[in-house]
Amino acid sequence: MIAGSLGKDDWISFEFYRSKSNPMPDRDFIIKLNPKTKSCIIPFEQAAANVAIDISSNYKNIFIAMSGGIDSEYVAETFLKLNLPFTPVIFELENLNYLDVWHAHRWCYYNNIKPEVIKFHLKDYTSAVLKNLKEYRTRTPGGTAVLRIIRDYVRSKNGHLVTGGGDFEYYPDPTFFHASPFLFGYDKEIEDSSHNPIVEGFVLNEPDIIRSIMMPEMPFNFYSWAPEIVLSYVAVRDLTKNNEENKIDLTGCYPRPKNMGIPEYIFNRDPDLSNIVVLRNYLGSSECNFMGSRQELINQLT
Repeated sequence: MIAGSLGKDDWISFEFYRSKSNPMPDRDFIIKLNPKTKSCIIPFEQAAANVAIDISSNYKNIFIAMSGGIDSEYVAETFLKLNLPFTPVIFELENLNYLDVWHAHRWCYYNNIKPEVIKFHLKDYTSAVLKNLKEYRTRTPGGTAVLRIIRDYVRSKNGHLVTGGGDFEYYPDPTFFHASPFLFGYDKEIEDSSHNPIVEGFVLNEPDIIRSIMMPEMPFNFYSWAPEIVLSYVAVRDLTKNNEENKIDLTGCYPRPKNMGIPEYIFNRDPDLSNIVVLRNYLGSSECNFMGSRQELINQLT
């Protein structure tokens, strides 16, 4: 078992049970909220600004990982509006994620900011994915492998990495694969602490745990850095709209296709990567932790 935490003052704690000796534990992991003080519901924009100011005040030489998605773009936009220093960093896997990072390059161009670009080959990326799989027995080794690569780069620059990660996702939301097994062929187990099925509420996902284990010194989880920003997001999220629509409304970023990550057709080019996807079926049963309904979270954080 690996125990750890993430966020300001370690306000989110976790226990991760999946391991080499126990790849299919009764429960994959547990995530708990431990707010030190009570928060108030404030406008989301102000909550985001407070996070950016707090991170900038406590960490120097900040790099913001920009994937091309709305989440990371809004983080960069928030730092920029507040005149807080940072360096955008963009990960390019040959030309395979071009449709995603195009948006990140566009933002940097129009804001006259030169990003630092990490260029990677597919075989090297596969090696990073395998490292994550072997080290953490994670069901989500692909995206966290990208962060592992960026982490190593930022560490080489004596920097601190911020990402558009850590957000509480609403379930059910058909834009996420854990709600759409008919589209992706596998499901995520959604249950509360008593193993009762859940039909509505907010979840945190396994990648946030793996990222915390990988880089405990990095303030990577912008959207859950402090209880205040979680509360402000949960309180105003429109439950009739999907996650992408909500992010557009809250951030003012222009709409774009959902960040697709590494396209599946590259599996034909790399059998090792294809085998990793198959291994997912033999590692645990859950990739998210139910954190509570909207009202339960509001009650806990206020």
